[in-house]
Amino acid sequence: MGTVSAGQSEEGGNIAAESTVHRLRVNWIGRGKTYPKAGNYLYENGSKVCFRVTYVGKGYIFDHWEANGEIITERKFCLLIDRNYQVIAYFREVESPMEYVSGFKSSYPWFKRVVIVPI
Repeated sequence: MGTVSAGQSEEGGNIAAESTVHRLRVNWIGRGKTYPKAGNYLYENGSKVCFRVTYVGKGYIFDHWEANGEIITERKFCLLIDRNYQVIAYFREVESPMEYVSGFKSSYPWFKRVVIVPI
């Protein structure tokens, strides 16, 4: 955590204001992508940052997010930045075709039940 000055110098007529800056580290495990992309970011205290899953790789499903140890199961969520955060998206490899269908169904509420019958 540190401080950053905002505004122009005193010579320019504006008094510099100080605000606290926090670090945000975004990462993912498995095959998938997020917004914001994986990386390190700096945000001023009180900033709102929204996260979402943008891509899930073939053979994987989105499982959950973890933000400083807290589990979040929604595909989209927002944080109010009031400290340093590490946010990780977990994409889990599908073990069976039915699990893939189940993951798809939970991600898309309009999806109807599918029954796979062996031939």
